[in-house]
Amino acid sequence: MKTPLIVVGVIFVIFGVISVSNDFVLGLLIWGGLGIAIILASGLGKDAKQAVDEKVKEIKKTEEELFEQISTELENNQIDKGLWTKAEAESDGGDESKVRSIYIKLRHQKLTREL
Repeated sequence: MKTPLIVVGVIFVIFGVISVSNDFVLGLLIWGGLGIAIILASGLGKDAKQAVDEKVKEIKKTEEELFEQISTELENNQIDKGLWTKAEAESDGGDESKVRSIYIKLRHQKLTREL
């Protein structure tokens, strides 16, 4: 049911644009406004918002999965030695917890780029 409503709305918007090209501004307001109202009433905006919300949930889930993977790697001493050395350099001689924190951020960045 949404698709026919959207098509009708687009047709009305087109009529509005044609009205403007014929110097009939009121036609744009009437036809274009009616077309936009029909498109909005079809629920297209709700579908777009729902799709964005679902994508955000997927990204958050992926973020959590990446941090879980990093945690598991650290527990199993599966450390990327190059990244660990970089973390040590960036810590400016900081303690082990600072190096670990920087390593986690660097590892997360690397895994994110690999997605």
